[in-house]
Amino acid sequence: MVRGKRGWVPANAVVEVAAKTVDNDQELAELFAVLRDATFQVNGADVPIPYRYPKEGCYARAEVMAGLLAAAGYPPDKVFVVSMKGLRMSTAQGGDQADYGSPLEVNWWCHVAPVVYAQLEKLPAKPLAAVLDPSVGRGPLSVAEWVGKTTALPFDEIKYDDMRTRLALSGAYPADRAWAVRAGAVVYGLPDAKNPYSTSTAKPGDAVGVLAKTAALVPAHDVVAMLDGFFRACHKAMVDHNRRDEPVPYPAYGTDLAGVGTAITALDPQLRAYIAGTFPNFLADWSLTFLGSGIEVGIKQLRAQLTA
Repeated sequence: MVRGKRGWVPANAVVEVAAKTVDNDQELAELFAVLRDATFQVNGADVPIPYRYPKEGCYARAEVMAGLLAAAGYPPDKVFVVSMKGLRMSTAQGGDQADYGSPLEVNWWCHVAPVVYAQLEKLPAKPLAAVLDPSVGRGPLSVAEWVGKTTALPFDEIKYDDMRTRLALSGAYPADRAWAVRAGAVVYGLPDAKNPYSTSTAKPGDAVGVLAKTAALVPAHDVVAMLDGFFRACHKAMVDHNRRDEPVPYPAYGTDLAGVGTAITALDPQLRAYIAGTFPNFLADWSLTFLGSGIEVGIKQLRAQLTA
């Protein structure tokens, strides 16, 4: 598999796709690394697949990853995790805090990623379905591990046709548990619960268009992740020292403050406005946390740079 190689899965067999198995852990790790570092083209330029904006675009990311895997000789399936109670993942690349003091997070009703099959030495009898999802994990995950990143609910692992049958009977996706639905690679998204026998597929340009839109927001989320790390380092130092009045709460504070400030000012003004408008709880939480502290001036400086 070559970094940057592109391909689209042929539009056949919607539900089941025969898969070549991966032979060992190293091969599986290498497949994950290639997907993690893969790019797509926007106006002739190679752009990283926007895993660092996990909030939206999972259908498009899974579609492009599945195409790359198929082109390299590893015909994949996809797996969807779905629950009407909601899925949640804490991540510094996420959206705003739900409440003051809580971590940044993403919320979905459904999430999807590609699956390959690994015939490893530790699993001599049955291939492992390995989920490759750089937006959720740092390496390949089992289906159970992957679902567990998004919900603590019990879940049923079912095939796409089984999902159709359940929806035809109930008319709704589950709220008291989750489903992990295994589908063929050409399935783009899950059907409306009231119309379970419809199938969502994508044209090649659909996924690339979504990725281009979400990739444009990655720099803003990178800056928010920097802010989150900086704020937490400051807070930890104050707690550890049991003091709030120190102008330099830890040795690298000045360097870190300058680095975050430089990253903010390097953003396009529209992305700075996006952060200010999209993360009100996050910004208010940390401003109030450091109100009256020895670093209040530095925090106000960062807020001012966001709104400049």
